[in-house]
Amino acid sequence: MPSDITGTEILEEDAATGHRRFVFAPGRCSRKFCWRTNQPDAAKTQAALLEAMQEKTVTVAGKLYRLEEPFMVLATQNPIEQEEPTVA
Repeated sequence: MPSDITGTEILEEDAATGHRRFVFAPGRCSRKFCWRTNQPDAAKTQAALLEAMQEKTVTVAGKLYRLEEPFMVLATQNPIEQEEPTVA
């Protein structure tokens, strides 16, 4: 899911007033270092990761959030031949 990388907005309610607002909850790329153990397969997730790597930003709900400098991504991809078998 792209929100794993970028973050998401969460609806927060003030208990005293009952006022509701959306609050940004940062994802993995909101840190200075983002480590992905497997390259994401979904196109939207790849696009979110590439935006973080190239633009040093993430976009959530139409809002642009700048990532802290320095920012680095380490992503690995396991070849199909080396995938672990699924145990049923």
